[in-house]
Amino acid sequence: MLVGSGSLGAEGRPPGDADLTALSLEELTQTTVTTAARRPEMVFDSDAAVFVISREDIRRSGATTLPDVLRMAPGVEVAQSQDNDWYVTIRGFNSETENKLLVLIDGRSIYSPVFSGVFWYEQDIVLDDIERIEIVRGPGASVWGANAVNGVINIITRHGRDSQGGRVSLTGGTFDRAILSARYGFTVGEHGYGAAWVKAYQREQRDGDRNAARSLAYEWESLLLGFRYDWDPPTPNAFSLQGGLHVIEALDDFVVSSLDPPYRTPTVYRRNGTLYHLQGTYSHRFSETSVASLQLFTDSDRNEYGNAMLRHQTYDMDAQHQFAWGKRQTVVWGAGYRLVSDDLTTPADVGATFFNPVESDRDLVTCFVQDEITLVPDRVRLKLGTKIEYNDYTDSEIQPTARLHVRPAEGHVVWAAVSRAVRTPSRIDADASGMFVVPQEVAPGVIMPLAVDIFEGDPVSEELVSYELGYRLQPSRRYWIDVAGFYNEYQNLRAYAELTPDILPAPDDPPRLVYQLMPNSGNDGHSYGAEVSASWQVCRAWTLKGAYSYVDLDVDLAEGSVDLDGITAVEDNSPRHRVSLRSQWDVTPDIACDVWLRYVDEIPGMGVDAYTTFDLRLAWRPREDLELAVVGRNLSEEWHREWNLYEAERSVHGTLTWTF
Repeated sequence: MLVGSGSLGAEGRPPGDADLTALSLEELTQTTVTTAARRPEMVFDSDAAVFVISREDIRRSGATTLPDVLRMAPGVEVAQSQDNDWYVTIRGFNSETENKLLVLIDGRSIYSPVFSGVFWYEQDIVLDDIERIEIVRGPGASVWGANAVNGVINIITRHGRDSQGGRVSLTGGTFDRAILSARYGFTVGEHGYGAAWVKAYQREQRDGDRNAARSLAYEWESLLLGFRYDWDPPTPNAFSLQGGLHVIEALDDFVVSSLDPPYRTPTVYRRNGTLYHLQGTYSHRFSETSVASLQLFTDSDRNEYGNAMLRHQTYDMDAQHQFAWGKRQTVVWGAGYRLVSDDLTTPADVGATFFNPVESDRDLVTCFVQDEITLVPDRVRLKLGTKIEYNDYTDSEIQPTARLHVRPAEGHVVWAAVSRAVRTPSRIDADASGMFVVPQEVAPGVIMPLAVDIFEGDPVSEELVSYELGYRLQPSRRYWIDVAGFYNEYQNLRAYAELTPDILPAPDDPPRLVYQLMPNSGNDGHSYGAEVSASWQVCRAWTLKGAYSYVDLDVDLAEGSVDLDGITAVEDNSPRHRVSLRSQWDVTPDIACDVWLRYVDEIPGMGVDAYTTFDLRLAWRPREDLELAVVGRNLSEEWHREWNLYEAERSVHGTLTWTF
């Protein structure tokens, strides 16, 4: 949608056809963003904790994946869990299903309706086609709805007009064995702009002595095809159509559980995933103060594992209208409908998780309204809004917000907010059960095979009430600082209640000790923290950018509840302190040197020690259309752990980029 994704017209881009790579620091703070309010507003004037990663930031980072790019944002926690997967969250609760973060690509949700959260290995994208990434820390549920609990990430791709001509990029190195991307943009008629692209990569498992002994996927291969068409005439109408196909494969293994010796049998298989999406957006401008948009998309995710065949299809429609109401009010309102259809087959002889029913259709109906009221012109404004949703699991959910914005003096902004948000149940929360066997040899003291049964529970929404306070300062054209603090109160956090263990002999099975777990939601928690980001343009050729984040999370489990990593509210899975320092230095007009230093505090729940590392990128442009870059990543030590037992490795890669 237009004001939600910023993908059409000038509302989602800097004034004119400006490239973010050419903007000064002052102009970057005036960049138009759309995610926080679902309408255009400047970064400096936002009444939320907004951070923008520009196209230039992405290029100069040397990163080859989206999660690695997100490491530069305050409040965003990124931990690599295996060769081609990462866990990403905002303000705590990191896990395999980081279910309190909503991630969008051009306004299209990529949050899993089956497992919750985002599977990052599936979300490949040509990084050079990203215009910017808008990150909102804190609840965004009043405009985006459920699951935008601790934050929203909106990845906004480039308008077809800005992607004309050709571009080929080739990367190879010690970890990223081979990455090839090619894009070509062209005109279609007088006011049409098209672009098509392809990307392929290969990543192999890292050092066998470090990671091969663990059950991790390896030998990843990926192929991505995509296109985009934008029709943007000098009329009140605009239209965009985009789509993509992603095929991904890897070798993987799983463990078949049995009540007979040897109880657990490792099995190697080839994982296959096929995803596609098609998205259309139409907008009409009635006047300078009134614009409406309609967005339609469908996407499909089909994954074949060794123990399951999982498929889900989403159909989504979203409409909104923005208009001025009198001289002091701006209203944005809209409605939407989503249908999710899935088929989740897990064979009884090898499955560890079972869905009942196997096939399901679920509806989501939404509407929202937001009114921004100017109390004192150019000084004080108040924003009131709410999102109302109806889903098949918990019926109605209301998610309001109130936000106050004060500009006491030029170059100073103070804002405060109180919001409610919910995480609604997904299929695995409401319809899944499972069993796995722990053999006697790995469970000392167990006198017989131990079967752990997980039963279905009543689906309940997790709830958040958040209090936020922020301050921005830009004392000069070359320096700015952004500070945000928060206190969050959580209710109905998902955990599991222990039922009484029992010995259950069966007619055809050996006796076994059954340990039963039942999902429950009688768990509360709270967190508090702060984030600081700052930029200093030392001179025209040198810019320093820094970020610091602190979070403290405490979960109060109800009596009899236990934490299960990956599916419950684990409180020790986030580092309290994180620091990012970046230096971007144009040594000469043709040579650039970029250094990125990172510190991440310990993660007690994963047994991960604190680590400090840095990346170095050297780039040379022998011609205007050609760039050669060498990037060293994690250079401070040969290995370090970011999540559980997986060890990230020092690596080097080179990239050649030709533009024509």
